Amino acid sequence: MYPFLLLLLLQLPPSAPFCSLRQDCAPQSPGCYPRATLPSERAPFPLNTSGAPVVCPQYAASGCCTSAANSQLFLSLLLAQQTVGEPVSGGCPACYANVAALWCAFACAPTQSDFLTVLGATNVTNNATGNREVVMDTAVTIAPAFAAGLFTSCAGTGFVRGNALLDTLPMFLSYMGEGQAESMGATRVSFKVEDVPGALALPAYNCCSYPENATDPGGSGMATCPCASCLGMCPGGNCSVGGWHRASDL
Repeated sequence: MYPFLLLLLLQLPPSAPFCSLRQDCAPQSPGCYPRATLPSERAPFPLNTSGAPVVCPQYAASGCCTSAANSQLFLSLLLAQQTVGEPVSGGCPACYANVAALWCAFACAPTQSDFLTVLGATNVTNNATGNREVVMDTAVTIAPAFAAGLFTSCAGTGFVRGNALLDTLPMFLSYMGEGQAESMGATRVSFKVEDVPGALALPAYNCCSYPENATDPGGSGMATCPCASCLGMCPGGNCSVGGWHRASDL
């Protein structure tokens, strides 16, 4: 009897991915941090922002983002764009696009449970204030190719090059998952890079080839970041001086 039951269990399809993290409270409000979902909340759902801009449109029709999570992403990604995404201040739009893709998947992807584990609430020290605060502790597994593409696109930005604590992939991920996530979203993320089924595997933009509309909403075609923020990683080291140009011109 038992071998027969075991055979039936082995033949069952794998469980479908589900929403494992949920944010109900307004960002930056006292005591606000995401929580683990209840069984009744795990099915993906359409986002309703009541007219506010949708930050991650790729997950708007079916995902795990509440309107509160959408507001939190707006604040977090606005800071990321100012820090690593503006060419005039040493940033690279490809870096910002990859960072945004990571956090959008973290908060909104309907496959959250494949790569994100909610560990529970934990106390941390806020580096800005020195106060002890409660954040939600999580773990995220990223596929090696996406992790490498993310870091490569950001390694030449002025923000990363100017901070010796960010000059390797593990240190960069630690900054985003602890310092940045704790201060902005009351969430701690321990990133693990591993080639396993379910790991977050997104296509990464190269700093030498990203959609031109990432900088210019009306632009079309592909563009490259300035040499100064791309560290000579463009094919043949060809970059336009003081700006960027279409990848087809390389």
